[in-house]
Amino acid sequence: MVANLIAIVLVIAAHYSSKGSIDTSKGYTWNYLFQDFMWNGVAQSTVPFFAMVAGFFLTGKVNNFQNYFKALKIKSRTLLLPYILASTLIFLPTVLKYILLQKNIVQFSFHSILMCVVLHPISVQFWFIRDLIIIVVISPLILNGGKLYFGAIGVMLSFLWICDIQPFPIFAGWYLINMGVLFFFWLGGLLSRFSNILDSLVKSNVMVKITLLIIWLLIIFIRVYIDPEFDFWYVRNYTIGSLLLYKTALFMGVVSLIQISSLIKNNKTIISLSGFTFFVYLYHLVPLLNFTILTARFIDDRSSFYINFPIATIIVFSIAWFISRYFSNLYSLLTGGRTPNKTIKRIE
Repeated sequence: MVANLIAIVLVIAAHYSSKGSIDTSKGYTWNYLFQDFMWNGVAQSTVPFFAMVAGFFLTGKVNNFQNYFKALKIKSRTLLLPYILASTLIFLPTVLKYILLQKNIVQFSFHSILMCVVLHPISVQFWFIRDLIIIVVISPLILNGGKLYFGAIGVMLSFLWICDIQPFPIFAGWYLINMGVLFFFWLGGLLSRFSNILDSLVKSNVMVKITLLIIWLLIIFIRVYIDPEFDFWYVRNYTIGSLLLYKTALFMGVVSLIQISSLIKNNKTIISLSGFTFFVYLYHLVPLLNFTILTARFIDDRSSFYINFPIATIIVFSIAWFISRYFSNLYSLLTGGRTPNKTIKRIE
């Protein structure tokens, strides 16, 4: 739970990065390198972590038809419904904008509404939720079976992930299923089957945790040093060496998130804040992003990350707290039942 909070703050940092506004024609500035370290390094382990958690908790719940359909029913309320509600609430301001600007509302056809609400929501982070929804549907093929079948699936997914092979077609602008999400979902299933691995990670001594954290950050530093232009998001702008370093850092980052969170797992304030993470994931970007129009008047685009990131974090967590405090039923509906009170009760 605490790891979820750390991960979601890193997600916000990644999405408010201003690295793309920095001119590198005359070399790489410390600002560029630091943001690449944070955005294209540290923050990149968050989605794999979320995917792994999803696979971990779904394992054993889709092992027969009765449990599978029960799981689908639950996920339709906790995942699909929040996805549709959030994408709709984000889409509506776009419609309002066209009305206020007296543009032709007819251009919002059924297909465009279907795209913006279901297939490819306006806010970019929804690609991951869409992936999870599809993966939940096919989860018995990934999580079930004997050791030989499950192991063979793992070997295949590992190979595809390490080699950056995306076998699924692009559908509505995104891969039908991103291989990284599918691999870490399977990895969550592996940890669920062999819970002693997870126990050893959590219960390792502080020195081991600090050492692995340093190794993780060092790997990212090396990758940034040798390939500061690294990019594999729908492109192949990397070398074999930088790709392997990147993949290793992703894996190490997931481990470190688990281990770091175990050091502060009993802090009730932090655990309460972690109850806001799903809401924050859904609503931290669009339309909240509009506040950057104001900050852009006072801040250089190249350094806007250092202002916009903390402002966005404070605003979206404040909104989450306000709605959960004064409109608890609405908050529960928007988040599929994920509330701060439920999060606290899990440790009591």
